[in-house]
Amino acid sequence: MFPSLVLHGCITLLESPMVTSRLNDPQESEENFYQQKMKQATWVPHLFRISVAQHEYNGEKRQRITARAVVPVDFAAESRYLLEEIFNIQDAGF
Repeated sequence: MFPSLVLHGCITLLESPMVTSRLNDPQESEENFYQQKMKQATWVPHLFRISVAQHEYNGEKRQRITARAVVPVDFAAESRYLLEEIFNIQDAGF
């Protein structure tokens, strides 16, 4: 298991194209629906698997950061991983 990056913030993960079309439809002004979707996605911790590639464009170095996977945090698995790392550090004598 790799170290994970836990981000807290406004993450809008929509589960179907129908939901996206409902949010973008100007005819249907359901603010409650929009607010409900925003509450579900705001301040929910997720794990992001990211990749970073550096390239040069017009003599300027740039980084491209891409999210490869997004999943909700499994706190039990994260706790087990951290405990294993602590025990490994203790066994190494640090």
